[in-house]
Amino acid sequence: MITLKLNILKIVLIILGLIVIWFLRLYLKALSHKVETDAFLEEVVKYKVVEKYYDGLKWALYLYTNKGNEQWNETISESFAARDADKGDLTMVFHSFESAKDYADSFFVNATQELS
Repeated sequence: MITLKLNILKIVLIILGLIVIWFLRLYLKALSHKVETDAFLEEVVKYKVVEKYYDGLKWALYLYTNKGNEQWNETISESFAARDADKGDLTMVFHSFESAKDYADSFFVNATQELS
């Protein structure tokens, strides 16, 4: 009887240990993603608000980094702000020029707006 209780206790401890390891892995992954995101936000030195589309949500941000890279500001595929995630277009879009500019000013703290 004691052996059975010890075996059950071992199994419970192993399961709890696996759960702790799984949560720790998730936490470290999220922390790593945050560090990468923060680094990217600091790399953006200039942005341009562009009327990229002709209908619906049409305003987007074109970004310039201190490493010489240029790209559209994209979001994750599950985001409501993605232009058309089903077709692979993850460009983050805005209702107006002002809302795009406000977003850029608040997120890309080292960036200035490029006027067209």
